[in-house]
Amino acid sequence: MAKVEEFQSRLRELPGVGDWTAQYIAMRALGDPDAFPAGDLGLLRVTSLNNARELAQRAESWRPWRAYAAMYLWQRVQWASVRRSALEADVVGGTQMVTEMELEQTRRKDEAITN
Repeated sequence: MAKVEEFQSRLRELPGVGDWTAQYIAMRALGDPDAFPAGDLGLLRVTSLNNARELAQRAESWRPWRAYAAMYLWQRVQWASVRRSALEADVVGGTQMVTEMELEQTRRKDEAITN
């Protein structure tokens, strides 16, 4: 893993390349199972955390498999979005069939899965 860390360090030296990009490339291109872009907005949203530092702290217990956790959480973001869109679009005869309560229940289920 020292080579991956060295690569990330050198990558961050490039203008416009930050930690998110370096972690993402390490995860996807280099296959680093512990790469983790803690500043990712989708990951922050699905975990209901406020900043990258909080997410990085929570992710410490996921070592050395944090990349897999990130991919799982990204999938949760996608499915939650698809499910909400489907619920919001469920219209029969011009009447909205999904209530705000049902949308809130869906949001709570998504949160329960990620906590």
